[in-house]
Amino acid sequence: AGTATAGAAPAGAAWGRHVFDPISGDELRVHVEGLASDVYEGRGAGTTGEQRAASYILAMLDEIEELRPAGVEDTWFQIFDLLEPEGATARNILAMIPGADPELAHETVVLGAHYDHVGKTGENSLSGERAIHNGADDNASGSALLIELAEAIATSPAPPRRTIVFHWYSGEELGLLGSRHYVEHPLRPLEDTVFMLNMDMVGRLTGRTLQVGGTGTAPGLGELCRRATDRAGLVMIEDPIGNAPSDSEAFYSAGVPVVFLFTGVHRDYHRPSDDPERINADGMELVGRVALDIARAVDALDERPAFTESSGNVTYWGPRLYNGVVLGEVGPDVDAAAEIVVVLPGSPGERAGLREGDLVVSLDGAPMTDFRTLGRALKLQGFELQQQVFGVRRPLTPAPEGTPQADPQADTQADTQGDPRTGPKADPRAGRAGERTAGNPGGVDPRAVLRFVVTPIIR
Repeated sequence: AGTATAGAAPAGAAWGRHVFDPISGDELRVHVEGLASDVYEGRGAGTTGEQRAASYILAMLDEIEELRPAGVEDTWFQIFDLLEPEGATARNILAMIPGADPELAHETVVLGAHYDHVGKTGENSLSGERAIHNGADDNASGSALLIELAEAIATSPAPPRRTIVFHWYSGEELGLLGSRHYVEHPLRPLEDTVFMLNMDMVGRLTGRTLQVGGTGTAPGLGELCRRATDRAGLVMIEDPIGNAPSDSEAFYSAGVPVVFLFTGVHRDYHRPSDDPERINADGMELVGRVALDIARAVDALDERPAFTESSGNVTYWGPRLYNGVVLGEVGPDVDAAAEIVVVLPGSPGERAGLREGDLVVSLDGAPMTDFRTLGRALKLQGFELQQQVFGVRRPLTPAPEGTPQADPQADTQADTQGDPRTGPKADPRAGRAGERTAGNPGGVDPRAVLRFVVTPIIR
């Protein structure tokens, strides 16, 4: 990873361009396997399993001699109350490396990730199963990367100019409880907190694209992040919004510039199948290089980033027209723009007949060949839009129980002759036809393009 060119720093104060960088895909894999072990029972906030996971993180921090505790009363912890059960508490974990520049050491750069997940009760699970949800990607990946970042910064030949604080939050899955508690009860002054970098779900890099949110929260932040992704050989999917639903939102709401790194939602999201063997550890290493480069670049600035409000709906979490569908990236060998990885129960997308695993090849009759083009098209749809017409190809899989079945007398209305490269023509009857073909009973040709008309909710 390299040093950012933004801002001049006093000689010897910023990290060198080619210094020892211990961020390692192999070590990241070990940390994810450790944190996402069944032993920790899904790391539900405040549970014994989460406390065991905290012990794992502390054991790693104890091996980094340059780190200091940054919690309450010189401990590693900041304890806060949970809403339920009565009397339950959870713990943020905090560590720090003091800044070396006497003019800037009072300023703080926060690097954060949540380490809790949804546990094993079935609550907050998209599957509803009472089973251990290990949360390898969500967010053992971010927690593991934060351990590696702490080691990388601590072992760099030159110390940071500003004080770097590392935060592992609990309670994110219950509503950003840990990060919001810190912002409401900061252990270093918020007015001196110049930047927050958040890593949430960074373990499923697909191709070479990395989603980077919050780039509009300070002038020049987008270009700074683009230089970092370019140096790592990644393509940045930029979203300027600062209020994405993760821990960075708490800091953004307090007037702190933020960046949020995210490799995308997938079909294992909030399900028991989010296990370590599905993690792309080499991709995590690349994300780690980006994160380290961004931290270096911000620390090298003589002047702190100036906060800019940048609120709105977040492209990769949900378009401005709510349809209850989450899109995930596909590999370069898949001839589609995206895969539908989550369809929320009772949502407009489910009612229209869309299914998880559908491959999106067109939107409103226009062909969609890549994830960025599709995301941009969804973002540009106006609030007056009444319908979204998704053209999808459906792999041959059994229909879920209760899925609407096809009317064999009506399936001629589905575009079974559609070309997946060009997409079908918009058809006002397509929604009814899509509903009848949902489930692919009898095996609709997986090369065929099916149309589904979704009536989104404007929000």
